[in-house]
Amino acid sequence: MNLLLLAIAPSFALGIFFYIKDKYEKEPLKLLLKTFILGTLTIVPAAILEGILFSLFGLDLYQINNLPTLFLSMIFFVALIEEVVKFSVVRFYIWNKKDFNEPYDGIIYTVMASLGFATFENILYVFSSGATVGLLRAFLTVPVHALTAAIMGYYIGLAKYPRVPGKNQYLIKGLMVAILFHGTFNFLVSSKIVWLILFAPILVIYVWKVGIKAMKIHGQASPFKKALS
Repeated sequence: MNLLLLAIAPSFALGIFFYIKDKYEKEPLKLLLKTFILGTLTIVPAAILEGILFSLFGLDLYQINNLPTLFLSMIFFVALIEEVVKFSVVRFYIWNKKDFNEPYDGIIYTVMASLGFATFENILYVFSSGATVGLLRAFLTVPVHALTAAIMGYYIGLAKYPRVPGKNQYLIKGLMVAILFHGTFNFLVSSKIVWLILFAPILVIYVWKVGIKAMKIHGQASPFKKALS
């Protein structure tokens, strides 16, 4: 099996899925690609910050056997950092672009930034651990990156459209929900306890349901819907 293809195919498939779901006003492919590339670059500061935090607290991510410590590490040292850097791409690069002109755009751009991050990360994991890990990540980890981004993007879309007070509350809520889902998933798959690991696919299914619902809500709220009806 071609490991590079295995590593990038999940992100490619998910990117197409979210792009197709943008029914009423497609985003420029060039801007989506730039967002994706910026997402890949965020893995560098994320890795540096994660390494600093684990070092400061004298922890080895792969040797943590205490469950509360593992959970807190996954939330505050991994998920928080990774979601913040992905969030930053949308908030500071996409937010003021003229093409960010409907609620669903919060979802598609956040997903693209997240898929950029996930693709780079996936390549590293697949080439270091092989095809079996690649297959597991294709159905679990990469979708979690995309779907937590969709949920965060839903709140980013709410923060910008309609323009109402409370923008920062929506942004913070979206970031916190993404961190919680992402960190909990990482905790489950890293726990080394079978019954906890078995909850990971259940969480992925739940996040799929929440993400799909968020996409439908923003799709129906598109100001371009009436123009095409």
